[in-house]
Amino acid sequence: MKHQFSSSVLTLSALTLLGFATPAAGATLYVSGFFSDNILQYDGKTGIPLGTFASGGGLDGPEGLVFDSSGNLYVSSRGSDQVLSYNGKTGEPLGIFASGGGLDDPTGLAFGSDGNLYVSSFLTNQVLVYDGMTGTFIEAFGNANFEDSGLDGVAGLVFGPDNDLYVAGFYSDNILKYDGTTGAFLGTFASGSGLDGPTDLTFGPDGNLYVSSFLTDQVLEYDGKTGSFINAFAFGNGLSGPNGLSFGPDNNLYVSSFSTGQVLEYEDSTGTFLSIFASGGLDGAAGLVFSSTPIPESSSALGLWLFSTLGACWWFCRLLST
Repeated sequence: MKHQFSSSVLTLSALTLLGFATPAAGATLYVSGFFSDNILQYDGKTGIPLGTFASGGGLDGPEGLVFDSSGNLYVSSRGSDQVLSYNGKTGEPLGIFASGGGLDDPTGLAFGSDGNLYVSSFLTNQVLVYDGMTGTFIEAFGNANFEDSGLDGVAGLVFGPDNDLYVAGFYSDNILKYDGTTGAFLGTFASGSGLDGPTDLTFGPDGNLYVSSFLTDQVLEYDGKTGSFINAFAFGNGLSGPNGLSFGPDNNLYVSSFSTGQVLEYEDSTGTFLSIFASGGLDGAAGLVFSSTPIPESSSALGLWLFSTLGACWWFCRLLST
């Protein structure tokens, strides 16, 4: 009986074994150095420093970090009242992406489901919207301002699982909620229980909201649906001036400690301190974000070569079996 071969099974199985069809997903941690005016990068698994990823291009007091869908990095430059963009692979400056529209001391950054960039303007107590492709100023977002909702010292912001916008009021010590489409004020979502000077916020894998309380050196956890306080999730072990928050690929929580220039790691379900994950070279650890590591070009090329070679082998086997 003659054997039949499947090209998809042969090639994909072999490529998978060799690590080219589905390369192991690496990760890199990017952290903004507020006083050193740069973006440093660390191995996302070990915390080993990988050097300076980006600097220059007018970067002055970097804080918020966010990647767009094409992999480029956007940074809020507080000292220059601008949002700057950098090539996501090389760190090469791509220029000023957004400015104007009343932007004064930008902090938090978030891309909405509409593809536009939402920026918190700390000193004007507003959330401003810029075209996600061109950076053109569009509008001040709905009622997300001091006059309409009491937003005072707008800091971090994040779109929730419900697609509504959650914004930290640094001076008002609360998290306010806005309709993600219209900007209508939906009320105070979370406050109290030690929240003092919230700087950043993020939703965890469990759906709850985690907020860095800068002035009490804690990360507080609130129910992601009701805003009810749950507990002080992370604190101590050198955490001083918690700023940026991000859940990593391992689901653990990573927190930038502004005053000590470190990134601390806490276990995802209990908040147990695990390690000083990253340090060295950080001066004023501010925003942080994880990004998938690009596949090296040499690996990609070799993968394509193997794919072609194995494809030729498949045709040869087919000829032998006929």
